[in-house]
Amino acid sequence: MRKDVVLDAFASGMYVQAPESLKTEVADLRTGEDGTVYASAGDAVREQTVYLRTLVESVTDLIPAAYKNKTTLNTEGAEQAQNNRITTDFIRNVEGVYLKLPDDGSIKARVFFYDENLEFTGNYTSYYTESFETNRRYKNARFVLAYSDDRAINYAGEITSKISILKNTKWIMKYRGEIVNLGYTSFQECKDVGYYSFEKADLESITDAPDGLANSGILIAYYNTKNGTYTQEILSQSGRRYFRIGSQEFALLSSKKAVRTKWYALGDSIVQGYYSEADESGTPRLLFDASRTWVKKVAEYKDYALTNCGVGGSGYVHNATVGDKLNARDHVDAIDFSGAELVTIAYGVNDWKYNERLGTFEDDIAVGGTLYSNMRYVIEKILRDNPCCKIFVITPLNSAKYGSEAANYGIGYPFSNNGTLEDIFQAEKRVAEYYGVGLIDMTHDSIVNRRNIAAVLPDKVHPSLSAHDLIARELAEKITFR
Repeated sequence: MRKDVVLDAFASGMYVQAPESLKTEVADLRTGEDGTVYASAGDAVREQTVYLRTLVESVTDLIPAAYKNKTTLNTEGAEQAQNNRITTDFIRNVEGVYLKLPDDGSIKARVFFYDENLEFTGNYTSYYTESFETNRRYKNARFVLAYSDDRAINYAGEITSKISILKNTKWIMKYRGEIVNLGYTSFQECKDVGYYSFEKADLESITDAPDGLANSGILIAYYNTKNGTYTQEILSQSGRRYFRIGSQEFALLSSKKAVRTKWYALGDSIVQGYYSEADESGTPRLLFDASRTWVKKVAEYKDYALTNCGVGGSGYVHNATVGDKLNARDHVDAIDFSGAELVTIAYGVNDWKYNERLGTFEDDIAVGGTLYSNMRYVIEKILRDNPCCKIFVITPLNSAKYGSEAANYGIGYPFSNNGTLEDIFQAEKRVAEYYGVGLIDMTHDSIVNRRNIAAVLPDKVHPSLSAHDLIARELAEKITFR
């Protein structure tokens, strides 16, 4: 028997003690390339084989692209020189692609769209630092890529080695479990249809509905299986009673005319309809379109009858810079809330950045002049007009107007009269809790975070249009009536 093999006897039997060299080899086999130590050599082989197969499958999704260094695209989709940008050549017949960017936010991207004749049709106006999927309806696309801090790019490989352009993944359609009111109250007779791997074309409407049936619709969500994002739309048919997804059918019935919830939206410029976008040189611009901002979109999603009371520059204390030039306290005096069923109140960022007095909860409401006293006045005026009105206080988005990433910008930047945006939030929270009204925390729990704030708020205060879309989706789930 070899000297390096020892047989030890036990009452239960015998085992062979392996040589040290063999132990070392087995231990090495159990250690993966990333340092993971698996329970056995077999587990190591099996699990890493699955990983390799996944990598191979993902490679088949890759779309090859040619790149031009020191090149960007202007507002008309044409090339122009810029040292800190690189641009892809045309990615053809894409019908949507998935651009995978580094998780650390170090690289940003912007996409431009072209028709089948390579004529420019539009672009995403903001740069994104997180992976995203492009709109499926465009046939050809080009990406402009850069470092997030806009530093110089020496050669294209610095950027291209860190990103991937992938084929569009299959979207699966899920019925959201609710019938959408389109002027009438409608409801569902059968169960939620769940997840199905059908394209939108598989959705059918059956035309045997009786004459005069009310319009009805269903809310469909398309989920991206690669990155978990979704988009949604309402599908409706006049005079249709049944819809079918694949083999599943469900019926719609109409009843009495729906009563739309009357919603009064109080707030500043973001509520009124202002948004910001960067132009081709990267300079942010403040723009206005009340039809495309979050308040209008929430009203459409929820079928609320909206009265937009937003005024740019206004706060609980700070006077508006446009419109009636009033602060919230004076503004609500001119509004009769007796017909309102739902009121949202979204002030605070202007009070903070213009250094208005925060005060204390005990401040005299009749005298006013502080955020605490004026906010309490606003809520009490609404409740005097309509004691049964449902109220939500929406706290301000974080702002990059002042402060640094390390201190989380406005949340950590103090002014002499009111402290930080965190102090503004805490004051609004205390007042909302005192009156027992709803509080929606958009200061800490929104799409804005310390890494994406520059992309989401191009001018450091106002969301981009794409950010308004995302905010609307989020708030549509939170601004509820009854």
